[in-house]
Amino acid sequence: MRTTINIATPIFDELKRMQQRDGGTLGELVTGLLAEGIESRRRGRSDPAFTWISQPMRALVDLTDKDALAAVLEDDRA
Repeated sequence: MRTTINIATPIFDELKRMQQRDGGTLGELVTGLLAEGIESRRRGRSDPAFTWISQPMRALVDLTDKDALAAVLEDDRA
């Protein structure tokens, strides 16, 4: 079936990147993503699957140094 929809530019740009990476047509990609979203809602999950994102956090205190840790915790309680 052919239809026309309006898609926000950032979403469309991401779809194009996914298409280039995964191959296939844009229609196939959008159909697959919509099918996943519909199935997720049917199961009672309105949010997409949880994705864990981690980043390095330059710690400001050595967590293995209990005295340094205690000093930081004492400052936060004041």
